[in-house]
Amino acid sequence: MSLSSVALDIFRSNFMPEQNIPKILGEMYYDIKKSYKGGLVDMYKPEGSNLFLYDVNSEYPEAMCLDMPAGKVKYIEGDLDLNDPKNFGFFKAEIIANENLTIPVLPVKFKNTIICPIGQWSDWYFSEELKEAQNVYGYKIKILKGYIFERKNIFSEYVNTMYAYKVNSNKDDPKYLIFKLLLNSLYGKFGMKEDKEETIILNYKESEKYLNNSDLTITEVIDLGNGKEVLKYFYNKEEIDKFELYAPNISIAIASAVVSYARIKINKLKHIPGIKVYYSDTDSIITNKPIPDKLVGRELGQLKLVDHIKRGYFLAPKLFGYSNYKFETIVKNKGFKNKLFFYELSFLLYKDTVLKKDQEKWYKDWSNGCIYIHNELFTISATAFKRQLIFDSSSKLVSTKPYIFKNDFVINSQHDYIFNIKAPDFKDKLIRQPFNQPLSIGFVILYT
Repeated sequence: MSLSSVALDIFRSNFMPEQNIPKILGEMYYDIKKSYKGGLVDMYKPEGSNLFLYDVNSEYPEAMCLDMPAGKVKYIEGDLDLNDPKNFGFFKAEIIANENLTIPVLPVKFKNTIICPIGQWSDWYFSEELKEAQNVYGYKIKILKGYIFERKNIFSEYVNTMYAYKVNSNKDDPKYLIFKLLLNSLYGKFGMKEDKEETIILNYKESEKYLNNSDLTITEVIDLGNGKEVLKYFYNKEEIDKFELYAPNISIAIASAVVSYARIKINKLKHIPGIKVYYSDTDSIITNKPIPDKLVGRELGQLKLVDHIKRGYFLAPKLFGYSNYKFETIVKNKGFKNKLFFYELSFLLYKDTVLKKDQEKWYKDWSNGCIYIHNELFTISATAFKRQLIFDSSSKLVSTKPYIFKNDFVINSQHDYIFNIKAPDFKDKLIRQPFNQPLSIGFVILYT
């Protein structure tokens, strides 16, 4: 049993007052799933000094304490007033973003990532996120269709109970970790896939029954070479809709609402007057000034100061490093498990400069019952897959700006290749890409 299943069982047994969470399947599931876009991770300014790193205390649990979509669901078509509290739910809308926004707030899934552009598009969103975008940030929004839910405060008692246990436990006590995980695991259970993949090991004769079952979609068959096979399969969508017993206890509306509320929270922090934002993750933010004291503390949803940064470099989402006033250096680079040095990041501020590092990768071979280890080259560079990069006359990265979205395409994705400076020289090999090649827009693995 997974931790999220344990959290759900605890909630249902001790805190759920009534059966008010709808199990969402079929077409409604796939519509609302389009609003379930995840957290925001963005780099806004690539370097800075005397900065402040804050984390939000239990951001997702705090979001769970707000009104949740529950009860009976009504399908609607046509425009409506988002400021009417009864219009609570998920809607597909035509969006026109305020072109003066330097930090837009509504996310769009584009090329396997999430960007916050300006421009025009249509997409599915939670009503409260649309309302915030319209009333606070000047977006123009027209509702096309959607689903209206009842408002229910469902999780406050559970969250407040678990949070109290957590903050009153010593961090070295296992109870602290248990309550922290129970706090953060519950919402994810509601966001599970409707068509959950199953895995089973069978002998050849039993396997034939599954292979000939029209209610199943077989995704993979692995012959173990000992008279048995590993089968991976889904129940067909029609069967899930027909037989609810196949469907897990999920409610994509709950999961999407929680993440949407969390985005509203972090976006408010990015727009505090007089404060510049350098980098932000799902529940953290790096700023040039201290956050107002009233927002800082130990309470649920308040901020805590994690570090005072002396010098920092922020090259891409999940790729940054800094030195602090304790004479420590911290470097984060998702996907690369070996050590990356802080000083190396400064070289990557220059256009087309790429750092290559060796890394071991492990691959499972089910058929032969073994693991292969390959030595690969991992390339690291400033990336432009979330925001447009801005360079100065020396080809140094100095800032970013939002992409412009129109007709489902980014229309300002190109960068200028005017200045050609020599790549800095140090112990790890740096590569300058040819002028006729686009700027690297992600981490590239090269096999050797």
